[in-house]
Amino acid sequence: MPHYPAISTSRQAALAIMQDDASSCLMVDSFNGAPANMLGFRCFNPFQLWPEPLIPVPGQPGGLARSVESVWQGLKLVDGHTDFEQFLTAPRKRPGDDERRRLAGYCYSDSRFVYGDRLLGLLEARFLIYLPTYLFLLQRLAPESVLSELRRHLDGVGPVLFYDWDANQDIADISCSFSHSAILAAWFNDTLELQYRSQARLLLSEADSLAFDAALDGLLGRYRAFHQEKP
Repeated sequence: MPHYPAISTSRQAALAIMQDDASSCLMVDSFNGAPANMLGFRCFNPFQLWPEPLIPVPGQPGGLARSVESVWQGLKLVDGHTDFEQFLTAPRKRPGDDERRRLAGYCYSDSRFVYGDRLLGLLEARFLIYLPTYLFLLQRLAPESVLSELRRHLDGVGPVLFYDWDANQDIADISCSFSHSAILAAWFNDTLELQYRSQARLLLSEADSLAFDAALDGLLGRYRAFHQEKP
């Protein structure tokens, strides 16, 4: 485990920390509209559009997408429809923020997602769709140079603080969008496997928990190698 912790927090809390003495803390803003000095961490953003469709789409054998967010939004059921075309295009929220404000009775926690021949609720979709898709990004797409930079900081300089647009750090809280920064902190802290496997076993059906375990097993090679390295 690195010498210093990786921390995930809300944007508001991160900005407050910036105003204090945070000289040893490396700030990692992976928000879609992060300032230019955070460009190197853009690879962690779910909206990052990769040049080729490389990201497997859970529940769609052979299906590939160009961004994590395209998978999430493309599989979402909105007005009875998915949007698989998003897999190959720039991702966009469905429904958009303006639409959500106009829709009478819209409730984020009621979101449903297509997973093979099933529909998943939001909680199940986070484990069976979002987590495996985001972890694929860390396993295969995030540049080694960026991971090494963060490793060097954690091993010898100070904490790394991850934040993005969303404040919700709890995958089980379905009242609002889940922050991918929570996944990043768990990945760099070497707590990801323990944390999310245990939650899956508590929150999912036995069959879905086993499916999550199987997906996770194929996405931890780089994670385990990262934490076996000596500083």
